[in-house]
Amino acid sequence: MPRTSSILIGATACLASYGGSSSATSAEAEVLERDARRAYSRAIESSEALFGAKRALLDDLDRLREEAQCPGWDGGNAEPISELASARAEAFLREFPDDLPLPDLGVDPDGAVALDWIASRYRRLSLSLGDGPRCACAWIDGASCGHAIEFYEGRGIPRRLVENLRALYDDAASALRPA
Repeated sequence: MPRTSSILIGATACLASYGGSSSATSAEAEVLERDARRAYSRAIESSEALFGAKRALLDDLDRLREEAQCPGWDGGNAEPISELASARAEAFLREFPDDLPLPDLGVDPDGAVALDWIASRYRRLSLSLGDGPRCACAWIDGASCGHAIEFYEGRGIPRRLVENLRALYDDAASALRPA
């Protein structure tokens, strides 16, 4: 048993080295790096106790990738889910604050990933993560509603989005306002 543990620790340490910046120079090296990062992340995140409900949400994202991979997946003219948008959504979910409710996931007809937070019938916020750093955001909070563009470049959840989500789930909060 100790040998197995040391092998797992060594493998984890080896894969952890892929967490930093890349020096990959070929397409094959980039694929290997991506797969190593994914394997490392899966190993760390496989425990519900360690990673929480995010694991289930990332599994839902994987199912969406499979379901919406072909044109017309919705029975109409929907674009397939964008590989870049789904990768950005995965990064967003991994770094999403643990003290906030997780969103419901969906795929927009343009191939972007939709993240929806629904606090009640009249309190909700929707974010659309597409191929670029600009993310469409819309909300309704009682009689107040609005929309904005947030920027997410794969790191750092936008502060204004986090503040608006906190306000959305705070019963005493006033209406969401654009900054």
